[in-house]
Amino acid sequence: MDAAGAAAAASAAALPDASAPQTAPADRPAKSRQTGSGQKTQAVRQKARRRKTTRRAALAAGGVGCVAAAGVVAVTVMSGGGPSHAISTPLRLGSYVEEPSLANGMGANALRDKIVAAGGGEATHVVDAVYEDSTGAAKSGPLIILFVGGNLSGSASSFITSLTTAVPGAFVINPGSLAGQAACVPGTHLNECAWADNDTFGVIASPVLSATELGEELRTMRPMVEHVVK
Repeated sequence: MDAAGAAAAASAAALPDASAPQTAPADRPAKSRQTGSGQKTQAVRQKARRRKTTRRAALAAGGVGCVAAAGVVAVTVMSGGGPSHAISTPLRLGSYVEEPSLANGMGANALRDKIVAAGGGEATHVVDAVYEDSTGAAKSGPLIILFVGGNLSGSASSFITSLTTAVPGAFVINPGSLAGQAACVPGTHLNECAWADNDTFGVIASPVLSATELGEELRTMRPMVEHVVK
C-alpha cells in the first residue's frame, strides 16, 4: 500500500462508524422522534384552539339565551296555521357531529331552561345540542354550533321582529325551504341566527362562523332538525 492509500486507511480508521451500515438505522429513530414531536405539538395546538373556542363560546352563551328569550317573550299568542312540526337533535348534521361534552361546558341546558322559563308555557318540547365540524377544516379554530329549538305557540313575525329591533345590526334572512321567518344577530364573541314558523322556533350560534355564514348553515341544517308530524 502506498503512502496515499495508507493515509486514506488511517482517515477511515479515525471515523469508525462513518461508513458502517448501521449508521442509517441510527439516524432514522432521531427523525422519527422529530416527526412524533411535531405531531404532538400540532395536537397540543389543536386542543388549545378547541379550548379557546369553547371558552369564548361559553362566555358569550348567556347572550344567546337573552336574545332568544326576548323573542319568546315578545311572541303574540295565536292559533298556528299550517302543518304541525317537531324539533329533534340528530347525532349528525351533515359534517357536524353532536358533542355532549361541549354542550355541558357551554351551558346549553341552562339556555334551554331560560328560554322555557321566559316563554311562560308558550315554548314547549325545547331541546338543545352542540355540534362540532368533524372535518377539521377550520384554521382559526374548531367549528362549533350551538342549537336550541322547540315548539312555540305564537307568531313567527313577532318572534323575528323582536330580535331585529332589540339588537343593533340584526338583519332578516331567507328562512329556507321550510318558510317562516328568520334573522341573524352579529355579536362580538358569538353570532347567532334564528327562525320561527307557525309552530316552531330554532336558534343556532357560533363563535367562529360569521352571521352571514351562520345564515347559510341555518338553511342547510333546519330541514335536518325540523320535521312535519304525520
